[in-house]
Amino acid sequence: MISKQTFDFLTELKKHNNKEWFERNKGEFREVYAHFSEFINELAKEVAKFDSRVKKSLIDKRTVKVFRIYRDARFSNNKQPYKLNFGGTIAPHGMENGNAGYYVHVEPGNSFLAGGIHMPDPKVLAKVRSAIAKDHKILRRILGTASFRKTFGRLDPYAMVKTRPKGFAKDHPAIDLLRYKSFIALKKISDKEVTSKNFQREAVKTLQILKPLNDYLAEAVGK
Repeated sequence: MISKQTFDFLTELKKHNNKEWFERNKGEFREVYAHFSEFINELAKEVAKFDSRVKKSLIDKRTVKVFRIYRDARFSNNKQPYKLNFGGTIAPHGMENGNAGYYVHVEPGNSFLAGGIHMPDPKVLAKVRSAIAKDHKILRRILGTASFRKTFGRLDPYAMVKTRPKGFAKDHPAIDLLRYKSFIALKKISDKEVTSKNFQREAVKTLQILKPLNDYLAEAVGK
């Protein structure tokens, strides 16, 4: 489970997002950050029990990543120095390398579990679209299962081209899937669920439903 202390810290950080407050409370930050890191690493061991790609790559330190709380505000209008959430990924050899994986996001009022490939680079995106164009029925079967639809509904539509990606006809039978630029499924979870003693068990069940999507994307990308 994620401790209530984690939520309390993040709630206060939102009110006092400045270096002076953070430095005064750095001891508590280290405590809750270490607890979240432990949760992600233990979750990875459970994911490895049903995902052989994760199991084979656990020895690689890049496979499990807990994000830093410090924001890079150099190119952002938002100059707040700290993120208001804790996040971690479980992906063979790192999700940044175009590998399909799993994501945990803990934030008061905005926690969620997710997976897939987030905003892949053009080469990776082209491989996924090529696989979809070749046989879109495979992906449709995955997205159409009762468990996927009940848990996630659909792929997250936040990143899509408005009409059609270059190189594909607007009447292509898979144009609805080809318009995606990011292949992520997401399930919102309440603060009560996150701090429940059953959270890890329920998270494992949720992430397991994502495995067929990750397997499909991994095969499409060739990883």
